[in-house]
Amino acid sequence: MANRISKAMLGRFGCIALVGFAMLPPALHAQETGLSVKIDPKGNYSLSSSGSTVLIAGVAAKVNGQWLRVSAYPHHDVAHSSVQGVLGQAEQWQVTSSGLDGQPDLVYRLRSYSGKAFADVQVIVHNSSGSQIHVQAIRTLEAAGDNNPDLGGPESQDGVLRERPA
Repeated sequence: MANRISKAMLGRFGCIALVGFAMLPPALHAQETGLSVKIDPKGNYSLSSSGSTVLIAGVAAKVNGQWLRVSAYPHHDVAHSSVQGVLGQAEQWQVTSSGLDGQPDLVYRLRSYSGKAFADVQVIVHNSSGSQIHVQAIRTLEAAGDNNPDLGGPESQDGVLRERPA
């Protein structure tokens, strides 16, 4: 899994983070390399390849010392469109999670590229409260539930950093 993260301050938007995912289990052939994307009712996303779920995750941001997870928000607006991305034609999902009193909205855009086992996620902390916020961290990939990324090989060779309980 390739993982590229960059952050930049965006004025009233707080912070933004971007990560790219490249997934190609060894058994896939070139014509089967597209990813399927689903957004669940809690705002989490899942990525599947050849009918097998590879990842179920959400996004989160640490704001004013508190972790805000997309799944904790009561409202999730999902917009889907076809776009031209860095790697060509892509399907894009924009999820806006809102409705937590006194908290900024979490917005993420997930792009899945046609015919490629590649997707990218961009997260924006949108502060519409009028109060100053301090964004300390953004997670573009926070595994949901007991699901770990399944990259089609031994866990020891996944190259995925996992937090382990102490």
